[in-house]
Amino acid sequence: MSLDLSEIQQLMHALGPAMPEIESIVQHEAGSWDIWFEGHLCMALDWQQAQPRLRMSMALGEAPDAASAAVYEALLKANLAWSAHDAVRAAMCDSGELMVLAEPLLPSCDLPVLQQQLRRFVLQASQFVAVLQVNAASNLTDQRACLSPTLRA
Repeated sequence: MSLDLSEIQQLMHALGPAMPEIESIVQHEAGSWDIWFEGHLCMALDWQQAQPRLRMSMALGEAPDAASAAVYEALLKANLAWSAHDAVRAAMCDSGELMVLAEPLLPSCDLPVLQQQLRRFVLQASQFVAVLQVNAASNLTDQRACLSPTLRA
């Protein structure tokens, strides 16, 4: 990818008006944004200067103790399934919160390509939550309580 930070910043200014599902975009510092989608869904987008690329991440919430084994199994299975053809990875941070990450290739400074990548990432995160809920449902009385309200399928 031969994009630089100024090109990414221009894309981010054009992104909100071009995607009606985006409620707001908040820039924290140069190269770091939170993109808020409808339904209180937040994606972090960070420009990695050392190896020019974008990094997308989304917190999914914490797995309840009663379902943790099933959730971790689903996490590992999702990573295996996605590793064959995709840059999306499921992870758990030090605090125990689950998240999905991606570093998509953007061949050019192209708004439609960025829109497609964002929509795809949100869809994959939603699919991951759905898989977690199915795998953890046998251990829970309320299937929708699998993850905290950060993201729902």
